[in-house]
Amino acid sequence: MLVCKTPYRVSLVGGGSDIESYYRYSEGKVISFAIDKYIVISVSQLATQQIILDNDRKEIINDIGQIKHDIVREVLTKFNLGLGYKIEVRSDFPIGSGMGGSSAFTVGLVNVISKTVGIELSSREIAEIAYEIEAVILGSPIGKQDHYAAAFGGINMLTFRTNGDVEVESLAAMKNSVDRIVDSLSLAPVGGQRKAATILSEQSKGMEDEEKRRLITKIVELVPETYLAIKTIDLGSLGASLHESWKLKKQLASNISSIELNNAIAKASHTAGFKGGKLLGAGGGGYFLKVNDKLEPGSQEVGSSDIRFKICWQGSKIV
Repeated sequence: MLVCKTPYRVSLVGGGSDIESYYRYSEGKVISFAIDKYIVISVSQLATQQIILDNDRKEIINDIGQIKHDIVREVLTKFNLGLGYKIEVRSDFPIGSGMGGSSAFTVGLVNVISKTVGIELSSREIAEIAYEIEAVILGSPIGKQDHYAAAFGGINMLTFRTNGDVEVESLAAMKNSVDRIVDSLSLAPVGGQRKAATILSEQSKGMEDEEKRRLITKIVELVPETYLAIKTIDLGSLGASLHESWKLKKQLASNISSIELNNAIAKASHTAGFKGGKLLGAGGGGYFLKVNDKLEPGSQEVGSSDIRFKICWQGSKIV
């Protein structure tokens, strides 16, 4: 049996600039990091010539082409995996939570299936293959940042060149500052599972509009001040950057926010020491990232349902 552990991610700033419909016009830039919440995929051999998929829905099939789960079908086809395997999936967040789960799942599956058939891939190769399967083969209107976050781990500044290349700059040298910043963060659930593809499709089409691209550019311009806020452990500036990013993001597509979501975020924000925050993921629901200046390492003194986390300094790996 092979077991692969792949982290979820938190995208601090720059989201949307990793989508091709934007970065083909202008370079994108994102700061994101992997966290200690995971998707775990195990692959074991069977005595029968079947594929058993034990995920949110269970499938037992005799032909890989019959697999209903699009990502599983395409990854198994990509690596010519034969029959006779059971694939089990366990995850720390539900589907549609805005934590980059679809990309983490694809990265983890590419990693473990490639190892199963004896192919060694670099973190970059895993990220690019996972992106190709989701965005090119399956046509999902997503960006690249989540695949790179899951494959590389740690905290990185990602630059998306106009030719499609991705530059990965690790910020691990600022580990002490990063750890102190993360000790001030929490995730507040604000309800609603959402289909990222629906939101991102509208957002991607909107990139043909110069005004929509200008909004993304303003989000990208927040990256340097966010970097400085992390380096200097300036929680006020970090909270302000995330808040401004969220204000801009809400203008990108009609279904990113709603009255119900805005009310849930307002409620989540009414905690001691709240400095600012943003909704993670494409929008519509999921988790609101909060910057709090009253937290001590290990403290739980935030909203009663808030989730604390640490950085995961390793990307997708076989354990």
